[in-house]
This record gives sequence, structure tokens and C-alpha cells, in this order.
Amino acid sequence: MLNAPDIYWLQGDREQSATSGGWLRVSGRNIARNANAILRLTDGDSRRFDISVEAPDLWSATFRLPSTLPAGKYRADLFNGNGDQGAWRPAGEIMINAPAPAPSLKLDLYPQADGTTQDVADANRDAGRINAAMASLAARGGGTLFLHGGIYDLTGTLLVPDGVSLKGEATDLVTLAWRDSESPPPALITGVSNFTIENLSISAQRHLDVIRGGFAPALASKTAGASAGAAPSAPGSIAVGPAIGSNITLRNLTIRADAFMGHLVNADAEQRLAPMLAAIKDGVAGLRLGGRNIVVEGCDLLSSVRPFLLSAAEGVRMSGNIIRLGRRGWYGISGAQSVLFEDNLIIGATFRLPAAGSTRWKDVMSAAISWFATISSPNSTAGTARR
Repeated sequence: MLNAPDIYWLQGDREQSATSGGWLRVSGRNIARNANAILRLTDGDSRRFDISVEAPDLWSATFRLPSTLPAGKYRADLFNGNGDQGAWRPAGEIMINAPAPAPSLKLDLYPQADGTTQDVADANRDAGRINAAMASLAARGGGTLFLHGGIYDLTGTLLVPDGVSLKGEATDLVTLAWRDSESPPPALITGVSNFTIENLSISAQRHLDVIRGGFAPALASKTAGASAGAAPSAPGSIAVGPAIGSNITLRNLTIRADAFMGHLVNADAEQRLAPMLAAIKDGVAGLRLGGRNIVVEGCDLLSSVRPFLLSAAEGVRMSGNIIRLGRRGWYGISGAQSVLFEDNLIIGATFRLPAAGSTRWKDVMSAAISWFATISSPNSTAGTARR
């Protein structure tokens, strides 16, 4: 049938499931040709719920679910707005769940009294205070650690436990600032599952991974360089464990991790670059994320080597981000499935840029990646790319 929908995959706001009041996304070709497109959900009792498209899109369309939609398993069928009853196409099955209640427990943390720190011991105390507060929340079933405005002077690794949100007052009010070190920790912030980081800024000079999420802890390494402020159970190895995590949200973050800050001669820059390239098999990253159901939105990312790596990730939405490519700043999407990468601005922040992208074109197709980005570099005009 001419202009019939060709559906690649169905994805919900909880990856393989969705929540009442959440959304479903249908990706493929000829998905929503006009505003008449409908996603029909049919439950086990043959009750039908017709959901209108949020906005027409030939490649990937969103359908917002009513908050009153009953929980349960549904069959999904798509009508793309053209044709008659014979134009409906099956889109798969989806589980709709009631939204999880928001954690009611909240702890407030303020910068040290004078707003400044004078020595490494102070920085260790800031890291220790944050880690201790998050561990306390986790021990009580989870909650939100709310950081009030100011600069938090840090060393070592912050570990965000399951069920904990690390939330700043605002991106331009809260800065997590790591002291420069010749032996930075394997990751500045790390977590495995069910955690959120939002509304804050991160500042660092020499670094390895900035945020690492979704990976099993690996064995500790003597060369890791973690200092006293790190959580004792934090993944401490330069090696990266397998992707086992899920439900990771990074929202409204500004990351400025730049090992080449200042007036460096070429030899100094290369000396700083070498350990970052050697530390991890495939290089360090601003965001190293794996596992299932990952959201990265509204972030402004700059890392010394590359801004992000998605590795063995499934059910990802990266939307509305500014992605700045630093020195040798290629990014990677490898072994991923069901990735929505859209409305991201990719900027070359240095003249020394390699090529960037997914591993191979066939991997893009097999990984089912919906791609829409604006790309800009210092020596070219901006353009758009869509796959």
C-alpha cells in the first residue's frame, strides 16, 4: 500500500513500558503523515483507547498518554492519517504502569559556611558530606539531596545510590568543582540504577570519565587515584564493568571538563592528553552511559576528549542538548538499541576535531537510532542531519 507506515519500534517513557500520563513513541517511516494519525491501544478486555498524535512526523511521532489510562498490557495499532480501515498497522505490545510515587524524603545541603574552601581537607569534607547524605537517603528507601546555591569544592568520586536524586537549586547557582589532580578518579560521579542528576554545573580540569552510569563496579585499581572524599564502595577501577543498570536521568546539567584550560604549549597539552587516552580501552568521556531507560535532556556538555559514549544502552532519549566536541572530541554510540537522538546541537569547540558518529552505518540501522541533530564546527557553517 502506498505511503503505509513501516514501523521499526515502539518505545515508552519507561523504555519497554510506559506510564499513565507519560508517552509512547513510534519510529519508522510514514509514521504520522498528518494530524489525523492515531495510536490505538487495546487491552485484554477489548477496550480501545485512541491517542491522537502530538505533532505529525514521518519518521518518529509521539503520542501522549492520558493520566487516566488504566494500567495493564495493551496491543498497539497505528493509523498514520491516510487511507481507510485497511491502513492500520500493528505497532507491538506495551505495558502501561501507574506512575511511581515521587520520593517524599528530602535532605538539604548548603556550601561550607564561608562559601570558600582553603585546602584539600575542605574539599574532602565537601565530597564526604555529599556522599554521606546520599547514603543516608538510600538507607531510608531513597529521596532527593537538594544542593543549595554555591560552590562545592571536591576531590574523589561522588556515588549516587539507587533511588537517589542529586538536584541543584539551579544550573547557574550550584557548581560541583573538582580540584585539579595529576591522578583524577576513574569517574567524578557514578551510579548504577534508578538515579537522577539535575540542575547543577560540573567543573573540572584533568579528568577521566565525568559521569559514569549503568555499569557494574569493576575491581579497584591502584592507579585509579581516588582520594579520601570518595565513597568507599564507589566503582574504583579504570576498567569498566558490564552495562547492568537502568532508569538513569541526567537533566539540565552544564559540564565544563577541560584538561587544556589555560595557556598550554603543545607539549603540555599532549602530556595531559596521553593518560586520558591510555586510561580506558576506548578513551574517557564526559558521559559514559549503559543499560536501559536512559534520559539525557537540556544539558550543555564539554569534555576534554569526547562528550558522550552510549555503550550497550537500550531505550535512550537524548534531546535538546548542546554537545561541544573538545580536543579529539569524537562521540560514540555502540551496541545500542532504541535510541532517540533529537534536537541536539553539536558544536566543534576546537579546530582539532576528528570525525564523530556511530560506529558504522550498518550499526546505526541495526541499533534502531532515530537521529535529528544540528551540527556546527569552528571551520564550517551549521547544518542538520536526520536519519
